[in-house]
Amino acid sequence: MSKQGRLRTAEEWLNYAEHARSAGLLFLLLTGGEPFLYPEFEKLYTELHKMGLVLSINTNGTMLNREKVQWLAKQPPRKLNITIYGGSDETYQKLCGNPRGFTQLMNALELCREYGIAVKLNYTVTRENVGDLQNVFSIAKRMDLPITVAYYVFPANRRTVDNGASRLTPAEAAEVRIAAERYELGEEHFREKCRVLLDLEAGKIEMEKPPHDTAFTCRAGSSTYWINWRGEVLLCGMTDAVRFDLDHLGFPACWEKLKEAAQEISCPEKCADCRHETACARCAAASIAETSCYEGTPEYLCELYECYLSRLREIVKEKETEER
Repeated sequence: MSKQGRLRTAEEWLNYAEHARSAGLLFLLLTGGEPFLYPEFEKLYTELHKMGLVLSINTNGTMLNREKVQWLAKQPPRKLNITIYGGSDETYQKLCGNPRGFTQLMNALELCREYGIAVKLNYTVTRENVGDLQNVFSIAKRMDLPITVAYYVFPANRRTVDNGASRLTPAEAAEVRIAAERYELGEEHFREKCRVLLDLEAGKIEMEKPPHDTAFTCRAGSSTYWINWRGEVLLCGMTDAVRFDLDHLGFPACWEKLKEAAQEISCPEKCADCRHETACARCAAASIAETSCYEGTPEYLCELYECYLSRLREIVKEKETEER
C-alpha cells in the first residue's frame, strides 16, 4: 500500500487550534479513526484543555484502561462519545476483527462510570450487528447511558472500500429507525409521533419547513467544520468534495472560502419541494455520497422514508384494531 501522507505533530494541531480559537472556536470534537492511537494524544488534549476549549472525544473505547481513564478524569471532556459495535465479543470479531472488543468496551464503560466521566453511546447498525439491537438497548438502559442509533450508513467515500454488502436495505433501516424511536421516546410518545407524522402526510396539519441557509441540514459551513488528518478544512466529515489547505491558506481564509462554498451548493430539486423534509434524514453529504454530486437525489433515503411511513401506518392500524 502506498504512503498517503504524514501525521501532523501536536505542535501543528495546536497551531491550527490557536488560529481557530482566535476566530471564535469554542467547542472541539477530537475524532479519527481512533484518537487514542495518536502518539501525542495526551499532550495535544492537555494543551487544548488549557486553551479553554470545550472538548469532546469520539472513541471505540477499546484502549481505555484504568490508567488512561484516571488521566482523563483529571481534565474530563464534556462528553466521551463511545461507539458500540454490538452486544458480544462474537459480533466484534465478525464486524471489527477484534475477538475481545466487547469485553474491552464494557470494561471502559465501567471505568468511566467509576471515575465520573460523562459517556454517550453511538451505535451504527449494519447487517453484521443488527441482531444485537435489543441487547445494545439493554446495555444502555442498564448503565443509564444515552444512545444515538445510526440507521443510515453512508456509502464508503474511499473507493477501495465496499460497504454495500453491510448496509441494510431501506426497509430494514426503517425498522431500525422505528425500534430506536420506540426505545428513546417510550411507546406512548412514539405513538403520538406516529399520529403527528401521518396527519402531516395527510395534510391535516401543516408544519413550516425548517429554514436552511445552505443545502446542508446541519450547521456545516455556518458554524461547524472538520479538519482532517492532512490539515485540510472540510464542510463535513462525511465528504471531502470541498476542502481547503490550512498550511497553504491559513485558517481565516479557509473558513471564509468554506462558508462561500456552502452557500453555492444547491439542494436537489426533488428534496427542495419534498413534503417529507421535516422528518427525512436527507442532507447534502448524503446526496454527494449516494450520487457523486450535491444536486443528486439520494433515492436510498427516499425509499427508506417511504418504508418508514408505511410501517407507521401499519402500527397505527394495528393499535386501532386492538382498541376496538
